[in-house]
Amino acid sequence: MRQVVEGGALDTILLEMEAIPEERLTQYLSLATGLPPASKNETDVFDAGAVKSCSKELAESYRVAPLALTESVLRVLVCEPVDLGKLEELANEVGLGLQPLVVPEYRFHVIQARAFGSDVSARFTALAEKQQGVTF
Repeated sequence: MRQVVEGGALDTILLEMEAIPEERLTQYLSLATGLPPASKNETDVFDAGAVKSCSKELAESYRVAPLALTESVLRVLVCEPVDLGKLEELANEVGLGLQPLVVPEYRFHVIQARAFGSDVSARFTALAEKQQGVTF
């Protein structure tokens, strides 16, 4: 019911309700998508090369957040729902191997905003502060 009223992904609702720890939720997202999870430490980086390889327009179109570029592999964050076909298209478009890592919806939006210098919604900012103990 809360999801219908407030919107957002189920993982966001569960974190807001403090129904499950983020680490466990991320493990469940990994199992559901078949993609490896990204740890908090892995998302605490900024790689200008990754951002240069995947423009804001591409990132928004393919629902990814560029994380890191190593050799010829672009690591990106994704959140539910994940479209593996679109990720293959993105790999072809950027001409790099792609390694998607799944994270909760709020973390995806925070990292994407950080990568491109855009604003994060108040909802995701509040959840990030609650989960990470940091202010934005």
